[in-house]
Amino acid sequence: MLSKDNLQKGDRVAFSLANGETITGTYSHHAPNQKAYIKGDNGISYERVYSKISKIGNAKTDFEVSGETISPNGMMITAPQTSEFDINQRFDFLQQLVRMVINKTSVSMIITGEGGLGKTFTVKREIRRKRLEQHEDFVYIKGFSTAKGLYRTMFENNGKLLVFDDCDEILKNDIALNLLKGALDSYDERTIHWISQAMIDDGLPQSFEFTGRIIFISNKAQSSLDQALLSRSMCIDLTMSREDKLKRMRFIVSNSKEFMPHVTEEVKSECFDLIEENLESIRELSLRSLEKVVKVRLGEITDIADEDEDTEGKVTTDWKTLATYLLIN
Repeated sequence: MLSKDNLQKGDRVAFSLANGETITGTYSHHAPNQKAYIKGDNGISYERVYSKISKIGNAKTDFEVSGETISPNGMMITAPQTSEFDINQRFDFLQQLVRMVINKTSVSMIITGEGGLGKTFTVKREIRRKRLEQHEDFVYIKGFSTAKGLYRTMFENNGKLLVFDDCDEILKNDIALNLLKGALDSYDERTIHWISQAMIDDGLPQSFEFTGRIIFISNKAQSSLDQALLSRSMCIDLTMSREDKLKRMRFIVSNSKEFMPHVTEEVKSECFDLIEENLESIRELSLRSLEKVVKVRLGEITDIADEDEDTEGKVTTDWKTLATYLLIN
């Protein structure tokens, strides 16, 4: 069993999340709470008990061959897939596919990949560009939904565009999945059923023809989703390496007028440079991180008078120091 005594900074390790996804990363240090502090390859930092992690070797090349399955210390791990398409090109694909669903060319699409780098923003932007009215043309659902809630939502908003954001429960619930398979099928008539007296009691029909469209936005890995649902939808995977994330953030800072439009490109670039400088220690690499740094930069106030002191006191805070603290803690 691993412990702090047989791990060194820089060792490659792996562990599993609750949803079964395998995370690989680099061991950083022994945390004060007696757990291992790990910098994940996905840009997120984790703390895990030593008994739940496995050492995967010292060679950095272990995970550099895309698609290969290796078995370090008995643990089978599949190396992360790399896309032949540039991350900014994939976001361009996302934009085009969302338009296809809005224009009713396609019935549904599934967008997967880590949060905080523009999936939801891109979908909402295309909806705004088409001037769709919320509740009239589309409904945005974020958070938790039961299978029955899904059925009611589809019935009460039939014919509209439904956007499910981070509603991962319906993507792993068998009843919800069966409803979606019927609603998103390729047939001209997409009739779904829920044969239950409870439906009648709740004022819902036991079946109806679904004529709407659905967009799913999920942080789950695409490989963990139901294959039958994937086959019925336009799918785009925006999983990114750390290099992809930096490239995407740099592109947004230089090209997007909609990202923090009240802030100059010069300020955003200055904040992005600070993130790059602290890349090895940063806790979360995303646009949310950049937003935090920008807010610190804009809110820079160095002199604070302490009214409780007989003499005027001043606290001098350098914005870069404060922003760095937020990034790495």
